[in-house]
Parts: sequence; structure tokens; C-alpha cells
Amino acid sequence: MAIWIVLAVVVFGFLFVTFFFMACCPVGGVVCNSSDPTKIVMQTYNISTQGEIGVNIQNYTGGPITINHLSGNGSMANVSADVPLGSILEDKNRMKLFVDCGGSPCVNGYQYTGNTDMNYTDQFGYHKSVKLACVGTLR
Repeated sequence: MAIWIVLAVVVFGFLFVTFFFMACCPVGGVVCNSSDPTKIVMQTYNISTQGEIGVNIQNYTGGPITINHLSGNGSMANVSADVPLGSILEDKNRMKLFVDCGGSPCVNGYQYTGNTDMNYTDQFGYHKSVKLACVGTLR
């Protein structure tokens, strides 16, 4: 009986670690961060040579925000979002940013370096800005 319990714990631990790393870690060798990680959080991102290239950010300001402006440079020069400018993003809701490789082909070994500036108005009417940066080597 004890062997089955030990085996179950080992299998559960292996599955937990596997799913944790699959959910949290970038697959393309590119790491992204937010200049204000307590308000605008980088949830997930997939910047690689395979699949859709995008960054999910989440509103953690404590209230709704209005997205006023998005601009990118470097590898994120052609940024767009699934939420139109002027739209309200409710607290805890996500927004997807679509990025590319700045007009270059997204190929293995590409040195990805880019920033996106997002300006928004918070629930109190204050104008805020956050920089979303991604850097790394595509694989």
C-alpha cells in the first residue's frame, strides 16, 4: 500500500512541475516585462518562430482603464491590439498585443529587442504610461 502512495506522490509531483513550466515559461527564448508590474501585468507571451506572436497583458489597476495610445519601436514597431484604442479595459481583464519582428522575418536566431509604450487613463482620470519590453533570441 505504501508503494502506491509513494508512486502517486511522485507522479503527481512530476505532472505538477511539468504543467507549471508549460504555463509560465516562454517558449521562444524571448523574455518580456512591464515597467509597472503591479498595475499592468505581463500574463503570457509567445514570441517565437512558430505560431502566433503575441503578448497578453492584464489590467490590475483596481478599476477600469481607457486605452489611449499604443506605439512600438524596434522589434515591436508594428504593434496592434485586440482592444480598439479608446476602449475600456475592465479591472482583471486581459488585452492581447500582436507584435512581429519589426518588419524582418521571425527566424531562428533573430535578436528580438523591442518596446511598446501604452498610455491609458485610470479610473480616477489620471493619465498613465507603461512600457512593455521584450528581449531575447528567437528559437
